[in-house]
Amino acid sequence: MLELIDKWKVLNHDLHQVLKAIDVELTPKDTQDVFLIIFSGFIQKATKSLCAINVLYENNLPEEAQAIVRILFELRIIFCCFLKMEFNDPKERYERILDSMILEKAKQAKASNFGGMTEDEKNKILNAEQAASQKYTSEELKNLKKNGFTGMNIEERARFCGEEDDYNVAYRNFSRNIHSTDYLEKFIRHENLRRKDHDEYISSRDIYSLSLAFIFANEIARNANNFYRLNFIAKLEQLSKRQHEINQRSQARRAQ
Repeated sequence: MLELIDKWKVLNHDLHQVLKAIDVELTPKDTQDVFLIIFSGFIQKATKSLCAINVLYENNLPEEAQAIVRILFELRIIFCCFLKMEFNDPKERYERILDSMILEKAKQAKASNFGGMTEDEKNKILNAEQAASQKYTSEELKNLKKNGFTGMNIEERARFCGEEDDYNVAYRNFSRNIHSTDYLEKFIRHENLRRKDHDEYISSRDIYSLSLAFIFANEIARNANNFYRLNFIAKLEQLSKRQHEINQRSQARRAQ
């Protein structure tokens, strides 16, 4: 089991190097292309999230790493929605994201009673909120304020992207690490409360988490490479081949 965990760690490290190269190539230095700016933002978030997962696992912080895996899953779903949602006007795709950001900023500012803001800053936020709000029906506006640019909650987004299984297993499971409610992880630290197959359970949990991190980040990397016709397909194919080999070893081990 430990050998498989090490292989997943190395694979995720190597995928991070490819993602980092994609991020450097796509990050706009001087552009007015709002779509590219937003698109590259997804890539940068995926790159940093995978890096954080790798660092946490290297420092023996698996539950904390699983929390970032959940974030990476949600990022993958939102990125999928960004690419798949249909609009009559291509500009609506990124304008909807910008509007949802304005609405969220206004909600946060109101919640803090505009603390730390000048009167001019307050008025700019309120005017921007009003301008964004006028573009949508009352129902659309309600959903944008509640769920962001997709107008869908995370379960609906997962269904839209065909990722219900990962939502039901990975997202729900790893959410316990986000909300600090996975008391099982605390109990099994005590020897008299551990299950008999404790070591195997911990190893299988980490393999599952590491494999999901690869799947989520790899999907984002491949979409970026294909969408902008970058030159990373050979490296990504090699990584996928190694992933397949590790999965075959895992299956062979379980069959023993």
